[in-house]
Amino acid sequence: MPGIGSREPTVVGLNRTQDGSVSVLHGPSKAYSVQKERLTRRKHHWGRLGDVPNLYLRGLPPLREPVDLVVECYSSDDEVADLWAYRDELARALDFRDGVRVAAMSHHLAHLYSAFYPSPFTEAAVMVIDAQGSRVADFTEPFPSAGAAPGLLEVASFYRCERGRVDCLAKHLWYGDWAHPEGLGCFYYLLTRMMFTGEGAEGKVMGLAPFGDPDALGLPDLAVEDVRVRIPDEWLRVFADRARFGHFRDGSGPFDGYDPATQRGGWCLYTVPKPSDLPIPVPPSVSLRRPGGGTGGTPFDIANFDPFDPTPRQTFTHWDGRFVAWLERAGYAVDYCTDLDVHRDGDLALLRGYRLLLSVGHDEYWSDAMRANVERFVAGGPNMAFFSGNTCWWRVAFADEYTFRRLRNWSDRPVPDRPENSLTGVSYRNGGERDYDRHPVHVGFRAQHTDHWVYAGTGLADGDTFGDGPGEYIVGYECDGAHFDRERLARNVPVHPTGDDGTPEDFTILGVGDASASGWGLGNKAATMGVHTGVHNGNGTVFTAATTDWARVLAGGSSPAVDRITRNVLDRLSS
Repeated sequence: MPGIGSREPTVVGLNRTQDGSVSVLHGPSKAYSVQKERLTRRKHHWGRLGDVPNLYLRGLPPLREPVDLVVECYSSDDEVADLWAYRDELARALDFRDGVRVAAMSHHLAHLYSAFYPSPFTEAAVMVIDAQGSRVADFTEPFPSAGAAPGLLEVASFYRCERGRVDCLAKHLWYGDWAHPEGLGCFYYLLTRMMFTGEGAEGKVMGLAPFGDPDALGLPDLAVEDVRVRIPDEWLRVFADRARFGHFRDGSGPFDGYDPATQRGGWCLYTVPKPSDLPIPVPPSVSLRRPGGGTGGTPFDIANFDPFDPTPRQTFTHWDGRFVAWLERAGYAVDYCTDLDVHRDGDLALLRGYRLLLSVGHDEYWSDAMRANVERFVAGGPNMAFFSGNTCWWRVAFADEYTFRRLRNWSDRPVPDRPENSLTGVSYRNGGERDYDRHPVHVGFRAQHTDHWVYAGTGLADGDTFGDGPGEYIVGYECDGAHFDRERLARNVPVHPTGDDGTPEDFTILGVGDASASGWGLGNKAATMGVHTGVHNGNGTVFTAATTDWARVLAGGSSPAVDRITRNVLDRLSS
């Protein structure tokens, strides 16, 4: 880029709070910037440790040039407590010139600079209104209330500005007690979350405001005292009645990955704010008795669209519904149960008598009872087929009959230290996730051991691929793998599990979907379709397709190999 190599000073600005972002200014005329959400495709994505080395350096090449000054903005969230870690990361990730300065700017002052200095005005009165900005202890500006307690938060600031001079006239400071919120920013924050879930709903409320009736509920005006704004108790009672006013909330879904990822009548497990950001305590759990039930739910990551299927992920229709429709068309006689049914089946009264249990789509959340019941079922002789991905990744616990929360990943150490591989043969740790439509190289499976019964009638030979045709991309959007020696894969010879990730010794890898070829993945970055009989040294056989999107390609009818493999598994393991 012209001019980057010259000696004009380079300044880096970083927003470490909501709507994380980075800017690079080189001299008086060159400016480059990117918002974190543009790189992650997650709206209002907060700044966090790891952003600079893992996201910004790749997304903004001028950031690789020598730096003279870094200015960071934090808020009152917990990140500012890790300032030393952020500074260490900057020193390691960026090319600092000799004498570089790294400075912090308090939150409301950063708002002022972003508004006033890019404007055409030479002088201005500036008012900054926020739910909560920096703590007094972290202010980087003089202000009139110099004796204020260091833990107070700024919720409104008032300035007189000229080019080269900023004077703070007053601030509304608040103790941060959400049981007694203050300020116009807190008021608007509570108002938007009364109607919408998640962050960034302020614009939606603003758009709806002209259609509202300000006298409909007979509520009093806010109390304005000098620079302070008080919220009457009548309003706080309205804000607490979320069930009455939450008309614009999204739906939910069933236990096996839909309820945790979809939201209605409250947050989901992926979007619940920090306790410090909430007016009342919210348990880190999700109820199965929420409206929507998966069939009508809207996921929290609705923007994470599937380029091959217009239906939203994390819903019954996207994976399960397609597989069910295929089963019906193919003439298979099947009965249906939910994960909750399996969780409650302690004596195997439900599963006993069946030869084969199927898991389809995105079967991510497993309780202790659910896993124990399935393992006892398979160890006793019946069989299991996972036409799913990201399977058995989270360990969950029930607080009551219908409410559960996440604990840890099953493979986490020191507890529970029970890798899901011992059941499924594979793990998300060595597979990974393909977000959005950023990886155009289609990933299918490369077949090996094609003399195995799974491949009977497919016509495939070792080295052939399937599931990578136009519009297929069978590996993803999430997939699981067993660890293997990649050097063997590079030599085009069959690979075998190393077993160091908990995969059973007898797991036979029948297909490898190399996600690294498309630029994504975790760990070994490869889905491994396979089969084993190693559950508790029992007699049951376990097949795993190791990918969420098997059902999509199967139902689409474009791959004879996927169709034949599915029939082989169902016919053999159910007989």
